[in-house]
Amino acid sequence: MISTLIPEARIKELYLNDRDYGAPTGGLEQASQYYFHKRPEALSTSDALFLLGRQPLDTDSSPRFQRRWEASAYTSAEATQYQCQVFNPIPDMQFMIHDGGINQQGLVASYVVTHSNTRPYLWRNGRFEMLETLTREGNGAAVKVNDAGQAVGWSNPENGADHAALWDRNGAVRDLGTLPGFTNSRAEAINDKGQVVGYAFNSTAEADSPIENSSRAVLWEDGHMKDLGVLPNCVSSRAYAINDAGQIAGWVLTVDGRTHAMVWEDGVMNDIGVFGDGHVSVANAMNNAGQVVGSADHADGSVTAFLWENGVLHDLGALPGDVYSRALGVNDAGQVIGESRPDNQIAYPGGRPFLWDSAHGMRDLIPLLVVDPARQKKMAHSCLALSINNSGEVLGLNRESERGQCQFVLSPITAPASRSLSHPANPLKITPKSHSQKK
Repeated sequence: MISTLIPEARIKELYLNDRDYGAPTGGLEQASQYYFHKRPEALSTSDALFLLGRQPLDTDSSPRFQRRWEASAYTSAEATQYQCQVFNPIPDMQFMIHDGGINQQGLVASYVVTHSNTRPYLWRNGRFEMLETLTREGNGAAVKVNDAGQAVGWSNPENGADHAALWDRNGAVRDLGTLPGFTNSRAEAINDKGQVVGYAFNSTAEADSPIENSSRAVLWEDGHMKDLGVLPNCVSSRAYAINDAGQIAGWVLTVDGRTHAMVWEDGVMNDIGVFGDGHVSVANAMNNAGQVVGSADHADGSVTAFLWENGVLHDLGALPGDVYSRALGVNDAGQVIGESRPDNQIAYPGGRPFLWDSAHGMRDLIPLLVVDPARQKKMAHSCLALSINNSGEVLGLNRESERGQCQFVLSPITAPASRSLSHPANPLKITPKSHSQKK
């Protein structure tokens, strides 16, 4: 497919040289395997276009030209400072919920709680755009948004249940329904192809509780709803992430009441396991390289963030002094964001937002913010990071007070130096931290 988009000579000029991916005979092969785990001849049109045009190319026609990486997430998180843009409160707002996603254009999907209901919104160019709900006075929540501007979450139809909802780029809402035998559903993620994943369940009281045996992971595509099923010796499943290849991540609930992170691909669901001394794990996000992030426990009760790839569960640890961390987002460069805390109580006021990458390990984002020192101090132990896009922009939540939650976007402002692609950042270069090191 790639050869139909650009002449073979230009492919060699761009990729098959030692200033890009390596030896002249293996550059494109290495690039294709690195990003898509496929041989070049198996690339789809979109995959080929990604390699050819995702980043600006040097216009120098020299066969020894060097491709340069702009200030984007296809770096090793070289940004050293971040601008912080705080969302202004809306009228009647009580607080924001700790959920939401940011797309490549910086469009944010989330929801707020007012005195009368829960309202889904998009945040675009510094202002809120409230979205429709399935009924005039109904509740709703948007939790993720794709690059086409489609958002997903849930809203209440006439019967008052929670139903998975899809908002088009104009804000019009559509009820995605639920599986036969289930009364409720929620959508948790959408990819750029418009495929939606989430779960169906029976009682609204069960929606936020993992220890229930009445939910099923669901895929919505082309107007159809698919039950993804459960694994043997499991009683429940939920899906929380989907990439552009249609790979899905979430968790299953075992018969003894323990959650295990899972991945689903081409009709096959696999348990990706737990840490060697642990019992439970949960997957929260997935990128287009098939990397999955989430959290898993240890025998002493501590919980740490993980990155899973190619069958290996890597322990990302926690920030110094903390015993709890969870990974909530990952972009296509393998940059991971989430929350690190001194305890495992996911409640007010919150912990510290972290950024992890293979070159630098886990870093506290708060010291990197360009904000007033007094403001930075107030945010130091009250924030978490929710989502990250491929430009390195981070959506976060500040929980300085129970009634004063607000979301913010962090934008990297220090561009990395240009570098050769002869040694691309490799998310697998992880030094797993033993549990004793995290104490």
